[in-house]
This record gives sequence, structure tokens and C-alpha cells, in this order.
Amino acid sequence: MYLCCVSNAYENMSREELVTQNQQLHFSVAQLRAELNQIKRLIYGSKSERFVPSNSSSQISLELEVESPTVIVPPAITTVSYQKKKEATTPVLHPGRRPFPSHLPRVEVAIEPLESVTGLKAIGKEITEQLEYEPGRLFVKQYVRVKYAKANGEGIIIGNLPSMPIEKAYQVPDFLQIFLLKSMWIIFRYTGK
Repeated sequence: MYLCCVSNAYENMSREELVTQNQQLHFSVAQLRAELNQIKRLIYGSKSERFVPSNSSSQISLELEVESPTVIVPPAITTVSYQKKKEATTPVLHPGRRPFPSHLPRVEVAIEPLESVTGLKAIGKEITEQLEYEPGRLFVKQYVRVKYAKANGEGIIIGNLPSMPIEKAYQVPDFLQIFLLKSMWIIFRYTGK
């Protein structure tokens, strides 16, 4: 029904009127496409491509009636003061690794510094624990390194830990080797590859 009315309206128009109306429609379509591209660039474009409005004389402006902004009066500022009692807090322990279970047997290995420690004062111990595996049993190997203070506060001396395949790992190489071999065997058994 609508198409009949539209076709009747075009039949009554002259050729020049149809051409001018066609040009107007093409112009409005081009204008709408340009606006759509600008909006897409605003929404989806990267920040460097975002639209920055400029007061150019060639740009068409929309004559919209905008209400003048109302002046907002900030509320009066009041100062509130109070005293807070600080309660004694216990220091939070570092949430690092949990210690190995106490029922595992411990084997101590003492490591001394390579330098001479005669005349130096022992100021503490560094204990590093690693999980060790022997067929049929697990135990913890403790590396005990004594710290020595140099005279006149020139620094401290401590023994070096043995090198490990994975730094700061708590398993020794034998344990890692057996774990990896058993894991590979399980994968091979289930996949057949």
C-alpha cells in the first residue's frame, strides 16, 4: 500500500524534480555515512585516532538548544577530628612456603665459608631445608650455614649453598628426576605415545 502511494507521488513529479530529489537523497546518505564513520572511530578507534572536536568554519554545526548550566554551590566544609587508639598488632609472618612436616627425619649438613674464620664472631645461622628422596623413604636435608661478622663492621661472611638445577627449589635433583620419570611413564601408559 505504501509503495503504491510512493509510486503515485513520483509519477506526478517532473524529471528535474526527480533529479534534484535524487541528489538530495544521495547527499543526505553521504552525510549520514560520514557521521556513522565518525561515531565508529569514537567508539572503536584507538586513542590516537579518537575524534578531537575543532572549531572549524567548514564543519556543519547542529543548532541544538542547550540549557545553560546551573551554578552548583559547594556545601560548607566542616572539619571533624577524633583520636584513634592504635592496638598492638602482632607482626604478620611471611606467607611463603610452609615448613616440611616435623615427623620427617632431618639430616644436617654444615657448610663453612671458604675464607678463614679465625678471629671472626659467629652472629647466627642460616638453615635451608630441601626434600630428599631415597627409594622407600623421604627425609629433609638441612644445610646449616653459620654467619660470621668481620671486624669493625666491614660485612659478614657466610658459606655458599651447593648449586641446584632449579633455584630456590625445595626438592633435590634426585627427587625431581624420579618425579619426572614417573610422570612421563604415566603419560606414556595412558596415551601410548
